[in-house]
Amino acid sequence: MKKLLSYIVISLFILMPISVFAAGDVTVSTTSLSVEKGKTATFNLNVNNCWGRVDISSSDTSVATVNKSAVTVNSDNAETVAVTVTGVKAGTTTIKVTKTDIATWDSEQKTGTYTITVKVTEPETTKPSSNTTTKPSSNTTKNTTKNTTKNTTKNTTTNTIVTDPDKTHSTQYKMAKVVVDRAKTTLLTSDYNTALEIIYKVNSADERNELLEDLNTVKDKLKAEQVCEEKDCDNNKKCNNNPAWLLLTSILFIIIIAENVYLVIKRK
Repeated sequence: MKKLLSYIVISLFILMPISVFAAGDVTVSTTSLSVEKGKTATFNLNVNNCWGRVDISSSDTSVATVNKSAVTVNSDNAETVAVTVTGVKAGTTTIKVTKTDIATWDSEQKTGTYTITVKVTEPETTKPSSNTTTKPSSNTTKNTTKNTTKNTTKNTTTNTIVTDPDKTHSTQYKMAKVVVDRAKTTLLTSDYNTALEIIYKVNSADERNELLEDLNTVKDKLKAEQVCEEKDCDNNKKCNNNPAWLLLTSILFIIIIAENVYLVIKRK
């Protein structure tokens, strides 16, 4: 009798819904890079179940530059974002990857900075034959140096400037808009509450009102779904009065009563 009761209790726990939240964070694929002068190398940002902004910078842009100074991430699953490093001159510098404003989908804040050591080397050259060696003229050397300096300056400027295609809204608004759009897609109460919490963290009142108005569509649909549940419980899988649950509860109650009666009779 006791073994049967244990099996039923275990079955009830198995039937209960369990919510699992996947761990979210942003990491880097390496801690060191080697690149020749004038060439490029890449490393990846590994994004998993989180959203927000990551800042990227080089401690010495005269040695190496990066093609992105900031990356906005938004991922429900695992994905990678490639970052390109360009060697400018021989030497060593450090690339810093900072989780400036990263949060998981269950509102857990993620902070920290990764460092990637970048070593820039001179390109390998083939030693010329003694018969074909000629001394370059002073004008050629001067023009080559001038063009190299000009191209290096141009490349450095191009790689370090990141333009924002939408300057009409703040970063807080953009991040909150991602969560609002997610709630509009999933129509889950948990996503709605998360979006509402993030909206109230936006500093601008106008942006808050705009986001709240957008989120009202989710609120209306949730209310309509709640009315539907109350009118027709049998046709809604989310109904709390599940016939299977009521049957198992009744069986458990009957077994407990039968066991108590059996123990009373056995004592007599």
